[in-house]
Amino acid sequence: MLSAAVLAFAGMATVNAETIKSPINTEIAINVQDKTPVKAGDLPDAVKQALAGDDYSGWTVKEAFSVQTAGGVPSYEISLEKDGENKTVNLNEAGQAAEASTQQTAPTQEPTSETTPSEATPGTEAPVQ
Repeated sequence: MLSAAVLAFAGMATVNAETIKSPINTEIAINVQDKTPVKAGDLPDAVKQALAGDDYSGWTVKEAFSVQTAGGVPSYEISLEKDGENKTVNLNEAGQAAEASTQQTAPTQEPTSETTPSEATPGTEAPVQ
């Protein structure tokens, strides 16, 4: 009977020393812009000509913004409307398509937390994935 109790206790006391890895993905996007509302009539002539062209035929300017990016390259973010449909275009001062926004993205960091159940604080469980 004593040996059965010892074996039962030893079975419960055995710790599974498997390593648990918890990867953490972190991405930080910094979008540095200075947006200023602009009236449609105050847009540069090249932008007005582009909006009057075939690509935007029938579309009306709903709102427009002058966008100064961190790189100092000005562009115009223009919201257009046609038959209840909306779209946003980004044009540079020459009336040509520009990128929607300039983002500086920090590199992805993937720290891992390696913990074995025997290292965990007594009374707490290590996370399982």
